[in-house]
Amino acid sequence: MPFHFEEKFSRQAIPSVKKVGLVIPDNCKVKDSLPNNIKSLVGAIGQPTNPPHTFAFHYIDYPIDNDILEDNVLIDNGIYEFSMRDALIQTFDLQAFSNDEFCWSFATSDQLIVLTALDVGNSFDVKFDTRFEKVSYILKYHFPSGVENSGYGKYPIHVTVDSIRPDGFRVVSCYEPDSDRARSMLPFFFGFRVFGFRGRHDDIPIWRQFLSEAVIQALHKQWGIALIYTAFGLESFIDHKLIEALAPAKLSQDYIDHMLRVGEKRNEFYALFHSHMSKKEINKYYDKVNASVFKPRNEIAHGIRNTNTVSQDQYIESIKCVISFIWDLDKKSRMHLLPVMHQLSPESLIDNDIKESCKRIKRDSER
Repeated sequence: MPFHFEEKFSRQAIPSVKKVGLVIPDNCKVKDSLPNNIKSLVGAIGQPTNPPHTFAFHYIDYPIDNDILEDNVLIDNGIYEFSMRDALIQTFDLQAFSNDEFCWSFATSDQLIVLTALDVGNSFDVKFDTRFEKVSYILKYHFPSGVENSGYGKYPIHVTVDSIRPDGFRVVSCYEPDSDRARSMLPFFFGFRVFGFRGRHDDIPIWRQFLSEAVIQALHKQWGIALIYTAFGLESFIDHKLIEALAPAKLSQDYIDHMLRVGEKRNEFYALFHSHMSKKEINKYYDKVNASVFKPRNEIAHGIRNTNTVSQDQYIESIKCVISFIWDLDKKSRMHLLPVMHQLSPESLIDNDIKESCKRIKRDSER
């Protein structure tokens, strides 16, 4: 279908405010400095995060100060104190409950906010001011326009996104069967949050790309496939760290490739953790990671079990295990684990000009 881009009744902006989105973990502590009556009140409410029923969030300005990624640093949100590590790890409970914004923020690097005022029943083509390399997903929003008597909430309608391309997408709208039709041409405002990649993302480590794909598969409730990608991500990360460790020996690439192919994972754990863990501790840690990640992945790969036998909880356990592993082993990689949220609501793009334009069209169409 040909595109006929229309700009008059759309607005778009690249969000300039970015935050690291965290969950206040369920092991957080009430601040000692709070008055006793406040402590009692907070204690009566209970912990702020209790999956799947409740999640409490905390946001940190991005780019962040690297000091906050150091070990044993506590975050103070005014009521609770908690570690950055715990707050990050528990965000991965969100994907089991279809938190699209968190998942796509983690899985992609760029966003665009689009506002459209639609004549329901017709298609509307949006052209991006800044082209994407790849568009991964588009979230939809519906909200009041700010135009008086616009009919918001009165007319059952359906809106879908179609023909997604690097330079734009098509909005297709219609009234639900047997519903009332608005006489006005433009009673409806819709917002779209576009997730994707603008520049080349070759600089994103391959292990991080595997984890992004794991999160996307989890969004679709494909827990087994998500676990496989999680295991790929961990194996890729381990190989990367082993290659770094072997670099001073100046071994040939063929020999390094051979070692990575035939190496036993328990021995790889010894090589990575020997400087700060005992052999007994390493064995215990390896057994935990193997049970959560490698063993179920191998059972799927070898045909012992089907991907649909992996439960939501098993997948969540696996990816939280991997995030913990990477955080604990390599401070330089911690930055790649952060879910960066772009903060801008589509309705904030509604200005007086677009309101007045809609009012004029509304008046003209009702004559």
